[in-house]
Amino acid sequence: MYAKTDQVPASQVVGKVAFEEGVAIGAFLPNSIRLATAFIATKADIDIGLRALDKGLSELDKQCA
Repeated sequence: MYAKTDQVPASQVVGKVAFEEGVAIGAFLPNSIRLATAFIATKADIDIGLRALDKGLSELDKQCA
């Protein structure tokens, strides 16, 4: 058994919200996300990614409460 909302696996909720923010997060497995960055990523790039991840996790928290 894996964590999920009423409709979809948890990782897909996070991945969808992040994608809407312009950030691709690997959300292929039900309870797993993959994060990676280019070696040339700047602090600003990392901040954008973390904001998108935070927004996705916040949405997941709302749906699973």
